[in-house]
Amino acid sequence: MKSPQIVAIFLAALGSVSLGACVSQPDEGLESIRQALPQAQRVQLKGPEDTAQSSSASATDAGAAPANAPYAKFYVFTREVRDGVNRITAAVLGTAWWIVNTKPTTLEGQEAIWGPFTDSLEPATWRFRVTHQAELQYDYVLEGRPKTSTSDQDYRTVLSGVGYAKGDAKHGDGTFTIDLDAARALDPVAHPNDSGTITVEHDLPPTFTSEIAPLPRTIQVSLVPRNTAAYLDILSIAREDQTGTLIVDGLADTDENKQTALEDVTVKSEWNALGEGRSDVTLSGGDVPAALSPVTLVECWDQQFKQSYYKDSAGFATATGEPSACAFATPDITN
Repeated sequence: MKSPQIVAIFLAALGSVSLGACVSQPDEGLESIRQALPQAQRVQLKGPEDTAQSSSASATDAGAAPANAPYAKFYVFTREVRDGVNRITAAVLGTAWWIVNTKPTTLEGQEAIWGPFTDSLEPATWRFRVTHQAELQYDYVLEGRPKTSTSDQDYRTVLSGVGYAKGDAKHGDGTFTIDLDAARALDPVAHPNDSGTITVEHDLPPTFTSEIAPLPRTIQVSLVPRNTAAYLDILSIAREDQTGTLIVDGLADTDENKQTALEDVTVKSEWNALGEGRSDVTLSGGDVPAALSPVTLVECWDQQFKQSYYKDSAGFATATGEPSACAFATPDITN
């Protein structure tokens, strides 16, 4: 069986928006707005190498191993899914966070507006709006229009979300959606392969104070490209004891060449505080022969992320190792 790269078709990088000159002195009166917006590092999907680096001094270089290291196949899959989503959310939320730490262009009633801004080498004009809805809830929108336009009707939303400031029981919770089709329409040169939407729902502790990603945290991601039936739903759980879970469920082409039929795929990866992990995989439909469907497989990895055990129900690859080598004797996918 070939190594799955299914997330690659969804995750073209969404570059940061160039905003030009802007007032750089923050207004303390906007602190509630800043508290309501998620910082990129606080909503990052966690991976097993993150756990290993934070839990074991001997594993601090685990994420920097040679490219030809014999990593476990589904450790690599888990990491690629995590990294792909994190790159896009970091770029977009990083832009939004930079904006709200400057002074707004206008601040009237329940709405603060930054922009419009136009870079001389970009085809779009951009603005960022935050609206106070109720109590400590805020809606935020990053939108652009062709730079030749002067009409507000031509703005297209690239990022939209809702968040809650400190003092609200929902502080740390929220959701946002990135529209990659809108980004491509506004700047097709920068986003030639971007398609569909990415929606992220985040659930963080309401009383967190750390500037880094708080624990426990639950992140749910929905990746829906355009003009295809494919999709991915992702659930990421990072716990205070440094264990983690990443569940990927969807319809995707698991073949490396991406020229074959779509399969129903579920990958449930989990890891302990040392980074040792296990993936339980189910494949059906698509190019999986009906006589073999569904195909199930188990793969485990050690603290260096090397395969310690592998077995599948169809004989796609030779069984390796013993079940006792797994950090989890049976699937232990819990919330």
